[in-house]
Amino acid sequence: MASVFERQLKRLGLYGLSRLATPPRTGPSESDLAKVRRILVVRPDERIGNAILIIPLLNALKKRFPNSHLSLIMSRRYWDLREFIPSVDEFIAFDKKHYARNPLAFIGLVRRLRRGDFDLVFDASGDHSVSFTHLSITGFSGGRFRIGHNRGETAHCYDVAVPVSEAPRHETERHLDLLRAITTIDADPRPLLGDVPDTGFASRLWNEHNWSGGIPTVIVHPGARGRKRWPALHFAEVARQLVTSGHQVGVVWGPADSEAAREMLSACPQDVKAIGVLAFRDFVSLIRHSDVFFSGDCGPMHLAAAAPPRVGVVTVFVIDGISRYGPLGPRDVAIVDEPGSPRIEAIVSRIAALAGRSQEAVHARSITA
Repeated sequence: MASVFERQLKRLGLYGLSRLATPPRTGPSESDLAKVRRILVVRPDERIGNAILIIPLLNALKKRFPNSHLSLIMSRRYWDLREFIPSVDEFIAFDKKHYARNPLAFIGLVRRLRRGDFDLVFDASGDHSVSFTHLSITGFSGGRFRIGHNRGETAHCYDVAVPVSEAPRHETERHLDLLRAITTIDADPRPLLGDVPDTGFASRLWNEHNWSGGIPTVIVHPGARGRKRWPALHFAEVARQLVTSGHQVGVVWGPADSEAAREMLSACPQDVKAIGVLAFRDFVSLIRHSDVFFSGDCGPMHLAAAAPPRVGVVTVFVIDGISRYGPLGPRDVAIVDEPGSPRIEAIVSRIAALAGRSQEAVHARSITA
């Protein structure tokens, strides 16, 4: 019953947007694009993976319009991520619960956006579902040209409604399609974080656990959302086999993954070290000094895959979404766990092979230095 009510409420909201938002125009001409000075990207989603996956679009916008002022609306939940995205000039924090409790605050946000006098506004929500939040911000932004994916009922909300690709296509490419719809671009689809000074967290951790820089190190994250979560005991068995074969293994997790982490660690030997929940900077420091990051399909996987310098990332997909959400690095491995697919021993072999190649590269650099 609640889902029916929610659908009716969303339909009513879409109708209101079509009546109140600025009427759509045709898309920008070459002359319009030559005058672009201010750009807004709307992506206040509260999942860190989705925030990471729009980085290629942000980088492409800055490359195509290097003299523009690029603004991003992002969730306050991942506010500390902004220092890793140097292509953005201005970050606008969004707190969905705050605006739901205080609609007048949302009106204040709309007024702020209208004062921004944006030439281009991109609704960077996923193309597989309608986000009323994204539509509201985009529709009321006052932007001269609004670009978003055409989901049928939302086509009238944009000046450029971009067709949704039915073919298998990575999420970063789908975001880049928004920009391709109005101009020609040469863009790297890989999410790449900007470099920031190391916090020294990894060095302190190595000292605390008496780890050696000459032994392959694997960081494991056992969490994921809902049906995407691989069993914690499977992670524990992978960690056990890695330690037995001479690897250093540490476990990190997010605030919502503590139960999975406890279950995993309770089944692990003492040599598997509990690291815990980390701030973004400390997480990136840890990844920089490790050889492989192993997890399910989760936000930290995207963060690890995007962190410089790039480590090997091995990901287990319980639900097959590799073509859309798999990591894109040259040393990344994505595996679907289904009948007939590689099991734990095969996964351990892939991790060990990646960790070994990483150690060989480190050794080669030390010889030539």
